[in-house]
Amino acid sequence: MTPSARLAAAIEILDELARGDAPIRDVLAGYFRKRRYAGSKDRAAIRARVYDVVRDLSLLKWKLVRAAGDADRPRNWVFAACASEGADIASLFSGNGYAPAALDTAETSLAEVLAAREQDDAELPDAVRYGCPDWLEAHFRASLGDDFVAELAALNRTAPVDLRVDLSRASRNAVRKGLEAAGIEAEPTPFSPAGLRLSGHADLKNVAPFREGLIEPQDEGSQMLALAVGAVPGERIVDYCAGAGGKTLALASAMTGQGRIVACDVSAARLRRMSPRLERAGVAAMVEFHEISAGGTGEPLPPETADRVLVDAPCSGTGTWRRHPFQRWRVTPSSLAEVVRVQQQVLERAAQLVRPGGRLVYATCSLLDVENREQADRFAGSHADFTRLAADECLPAFVRPDMVTSQGDLRLTPARHGTDGVYAALFERKAA
Repeated sequence: MTPSARLAAAIEILDELARGDAPIRDVLAGYFRKRRYAGSKDRAAIRARVYDVVRDLSLLKWKLVRAAGDADRPRNWVFAACASEGADIASLFSGNGYAPAALDTAETSLAEVLAAREQDDAELPDAVRYGCPDWLEAHFRASLGDDFVAELAALNRTAPVDLRVDLSRASRNAVRKGLEAAGIEAEPTPFSPAGLRLSGHADLKNVAPFREGLIEPQDEGSQMLALAVGAVPGERIVDYCAGAGGKTLALASAMTGQGRIVACDVSAARLRRMSPRLERAGVAAMVEFHEISAGGTGEPLPPETADRVLVDAPCSGTGTWRRHPFQRWRVTPSSLAEVVRVQQQVLERAAQLVRPGGRLVYATCSLLDVENREQADRFAGSHADFTRLAADECLPAFVRPDMVTSQGDLRLTPARHGTDGVYAALFERKAA
């Protein structure tokens, strides 16, 4: 593919990304699945261009607005990125062959303005400089304090590939050697005792440790969250917002296949997609699926029967921007307000399932206090039958002091810990 054809592909992918709500990796995978003719170098170049544009989108939109261009048009995003690189835009956007359509008169003028206004970053607003939508800046500053700059910068870096080893079936070192035999380099993660961090991206599906169910891709922060549940063999555990099943699998490993896990989600189809992973790990028999409804209707689970309940609540996803950089443009004031409302409802329903003496873990992959501390404080203030636990006391072997908030909650961040943004508040229901 020519450089122009690669640009045209990037524009097409960004158009689809902007129209829908699928993660960037899924959009890329779907695009290349239909275009087997694209070679590995072409795919790598197109993928890099798409990610670069998305990560620089605050700056590109700012430049377009200043140049009186349409800042919501993906073609213009790529256009502005090329202008920033000093490229010959007219030759790249020529309309010849598989190149993007030729520049019209307005675009030619826009290119000239963009080229003329290329300068240093001295006048950039902080929200633009650090890739944060304007309206979210106040939320981030209130939540991150002096770490605002460092954390926003870390969210713009590429996330590492972390794996969780099923320690009930293999040691981390043995799995590491198995990966090395397949030409894949990995190092132990600094905090999770089950984690391995790859030196780069790798195709795992044909690697023996993956085929045998000994490893699963999972960010170290999520691994730490699963540890916070404190699952032990023989218990009944509810994974109330199970999603794709990563934490369900981690809990099953901690339970060494003994006990019962009820995996809940609003999507029955999403729960079913977990089945191959459960089968591969050899724990399908201990997991049952339960569909829940957003409105709280449907068949309820029996109250006060779970030893532990994990509520990995729906959230803004601000802690995962390294992996899902376009997510920052999908969060709106109204969607944040709605997700906060849903979090409160979900937490209330899930708390009813915890037996006296049992543990409740409320978690998000957000960095915002409104979804984290404020939700936990509200719950603690209205539920005298629950006691807030200190994360460092529940996980003394794995938790550093800078991972624990003043309330005792677990909080991991990209800049401090190299993980996704992860938050967990731990509660214990008082014995009757």
